[in-house]
Amino acid sequence: MKRKFTYIIVAIIAVVLTTTYLTINKYSIKAIEGEVEVLAYGPYYDYLNLMAIKFKEKYPNTNIKIKNIKKENLDSEIQNAAKLNKEADLILMNSLEVQKYIRQNSMVKNSIDGTINSFINSYDNGRLDEIEKDKSYYAMPFDGKPMVMYYDNKALLDASIKIEDIKTWKDFKDAGTAFYVKSLGNKKLCYLTRQDMINFTKMLLYQIDIKKDSKYEDKKKFVITFIESLKKENVIEEVEDADKVMQSTMIFGSMDRFELIKSIGKSTFQVSYIPSLDIGGNKFVSLDGENLVLANRKNEKTALEFMVFAMTSASNLNNLMLEKNVFPVFKSCYEDEVFDYKQKELGGGKYLSILNNIQINEPNKKNIELVDEIIRNMYK
Repeated sequence: MKRKFTYIIVAIIAVVLTTTYLTINKYSIKAIEGEVEVLAYGPYYDYLNLMAIKFKEKYPNTNIKIKNIKKENLDSEIQNAAKLNKEADLILMNSLEVQKYIRQNSMVKNSIDGTINSFINSYDNGRLDEIEKDKSYYAMPFDGKPMVMYYDNKALLDASIKIEDIKTWKDFKDAGTAFYVKSLGNKKLCYLTRQDMINFTKMLLYQIDIKKDSKYEDKKKFVITFIESLKKENVIEEVEDADKVMQSTMIFGSMDRFELIKSIGKSTFQVSYIPSLDIGGNKFVSLDGENLVLANRKNEKTALEFMVFAMTSASNLNNLMLEKNVFPVFKSCYEDEVFDYKQKELGGGKYLSILNNIQINEPNKKNIELVDEIIRNMYK
């Protein structure tokens, strides 16, 4: 009798708990409702569009509209929407734009500390610096641009150059000079478009940790002089024809350059860390990433819920990485082993491991606008 009574009590408790859970869940889902507009571009648009569909499956009373724009039209899209008082709720921005809008107190007016603090340990400090101002955070990080050195190992060996001997930028310069001589003056180590040159310069400025201090002028002069010497001594060449880049023996870039490496069609390309300034120096540099910004608070609850939903889905972010060559910075993407189908295509190098190691170990980065100022003065 006592046992039967116990079973009845347990059954009643189970029913009450289940009913309570279903009721709470019902009202929780109901609270997430309404329309949210998102401005996005490139492969990020495709991803966010997919996540909007998945979000609606979870929250049927929502309508997440992803507007596909050209990245170069972002400012005009924002300004035109502001004039009509129809600002988008969420906007995709790179970190430089985030810092600019924070400083101007335009669009990015309020922090999202309450949202991102729950995930603060899911991002490296250098990446968080990109979206931080006065100890508050104004966006949620999407991806990073960890910089690596792709190289044609066969072409280097044919020129009697071993990649393991290129440890510093001085070694790189010496190797480039030797490569040019070996080719009888017919080929340089690297061919770079204007955008490649900008990224290369930015990479060096971040690596040297330039900031407004007593060493600022010396560091800036070093980078400018070094790049000029690489050109003068026929190590690198800036080209207008993007196809010329495919003749490079070394290519500096992030995951976005992987498609170019594949299109070159050589199985002898491998990947390595970039050279350091000195022996044992920093080789971990990541350029400014893309972020999702809360720009309009008219439907803040649903907008933030979608932001978290899209930016913390490790499995979907992994698919984006493998399909679109976008490198997500949400650390949970790398907690489980991800099958790296690119390894064989890059000579067996631990491609994703190298990228991840660079991203999580990059130094603090609080000089985004300063670096941009130098870049704009160099490449007018």
